[in-house]
Amino acid sequence: MSLKGGDLKAAREYFEKSLNLREQLARQDPGGAQARRDLSVSYERLGIVSLKVGDLKAARESFEKYLNLSEQLARQDPGSAQARRDLSVSYERLGNMSLKGGDLKASREYFAQSLNLREQLAHQDPGSAQARRDLAVSYSCLGNVSLQGGDLKAAREYFAQSLNLTEQLAHQDPENVQTRNDLAVSFSSLGNVSLQGGDLKAAREYFNKSLNLSEQLARQDPENAQTALELGVSFYKLGVVHRAAKQYPEAEAWFRKAVDQLSRLKAQGKLPPAMEKMLATAQQELNALPRQTVSGGGRVTPF
Repeated sequence: MSLKGGDLKAAREYFEKSLNLREQLARQDPGGAQARRDLSVSYERLGIVSLKVGDLKAARESFEKYLNLSEQLARQDPGSAQARRDLSVSYERLGNMSLKGGDLKASREYFAQSLNLREQLAHQDPGSAQARRDLAVSYSCLGNVSLQGGDLKAAREYFAQSLNLTEQLAHQDPENVQTRNDLAVSFSSLGNVSLQGGDLKAAREYFNKSLNLSEQLARQDPENAQTALELGVSFYKLGVVHRAAKQYPEAEAWFRKAVDQLSRLKAQGKLPPAMEKMLATAQQELNALPRQTVSGGGRVTPF
């Protein structure tokens, strides 16, 4: 609950206590698969919260321990779908760490290993919503690597594959909150590709679709810090699109909403350190906009 509510300090303390207990249990039963899996999950969760607070060294160490245990368990029981899924998640976590550090080659390799396992699992159980969601996440991860590397064609293809799977899942379970959030992320990702490729009309449409979903989710769960953060990101991206289109009054409105939303989260102690840069950038964008006035007929004219 602490992590969902955005209290990263409390979440980290909770996961550290949980890890300490599970380390004790694993030492008491070193051959026990369940004890080692529980320990691996604690390392993963501690890695996630360390990443959110900006402690990349601690996050990497936790994810590497998670990978080590996941590999042991997968070797011990190669037929276990759970063990192979855990292994795929550990590759994904380290892939994201490598991407954040700018190592695109390592990131792509980790994501490819994760995708390979997930394709196998989805093939073995084509009716599993979890297996198909995992597959969609892998496509999205590879899209992010391609986008960061400047390969817009590959990025668009990966994001489109991810969106296709997510739309299928949303059609089957339209009220599923996780799936609707995934849809919002997929639309935002395709918006990023369109924006980088200069297609401002498509970018605006994708970002608006993402915003619409995020607003619905925020109304359903107003205390969810992650949803509130996604709203701020959507406001910022729409500001960027309108600024690029020289639609300055609209850009000002969106950047102002982004600054207000992200500032509110910061004041509540719920803005991850990694997102403080976006808050600063939104404020800079707002300050740098040309002064505008609206003349007759609604035409926007610079002073």
